[in-house]
Amino acid sequence: MKIIEEFVKDYSVMKKEFSNSPVKYIPNILTVIRIGAIPAIVATNLMGMYIPSLAIALAAAGTDKVDGVLARVLKAKSSFGEKLDTLADKGLSATLAALNIMVSPIFAITLSMEALIGIINLKAHKDGLNTESSKIGKVKTFALYASLLVGLSSTVVTNITPLLIITFGAATYLQVKTFHDYHKNYEKQRRRVEMKKFAEIKKRHEEEKEKNKALRKQKEKNRKIENELRMIEVIDNDFKRENEIKMKK
Repeated sequence: MKIIEEFVKDYSVMKKEFSNSPVKYIPNILTVIRIGAIPAIVATNLMGMYIPSLAIALAAAGTDKVDGVLARVLKAKSSFGEKLDTLADKGLSATLAALNIMVSPIFAITLSMEALIGIINLKAHKDGLNTESSKIGKVKTFALYASLLVGLSSTVVTNITPLLIITFGAATYLQVKTFHDYHKNYEKQRRRVEMKKFAEIKKRHEEEKEKNKALRKQKEKNRKIENELRMIEVIDNDFKRENEIKMKK
């Protein structure tokens, strides 16, 4: 629910920023097209239309690079666009992996690794942390699409097994590497946050300790003053009694 609220909020911010420049919406439109291509890929593949399905998948994967370039060129980067792009990437890669599983069950490894990467990213987002490792992530995405597209090509192209082994191996290695880096960054940031919280708690404890120490000193000082006042009162009463005795005499 929180993620949806942030998504809507980011869209409102982006809409306000891009209000005077509609051309900046182009990268996000391409991302939406990538999302919209997913049901078309599934439908054509299940109907046995493997070449159209592969063509749509190839075009959809291509938009992942194009929308990023256009966002930089048009200076149209936004939090909404980044989240939408991530959603499109995960959706497309998961769909292609699922279709590849029907051809070769080994692609279950691909789908599982993407799920693990998605989980660590969601957990980091929930904790307000950032696990992104841009370089390895971009290389992994490219290798992943290459592997998945080669996998789909095996339904229409013969003697593609060697290329499939190479791309699958490279993609799997990079997925493992990406997950390791993301998890390492997550744990590193989590420990940093915990240490910061501990330092703040320790600081508050020290401040409270000093405050209590100052209060104890003040109480001790007040006690001494009270004792001195009592002594003065006793002396004053004794002096009054002596005067009264003298007056009677």
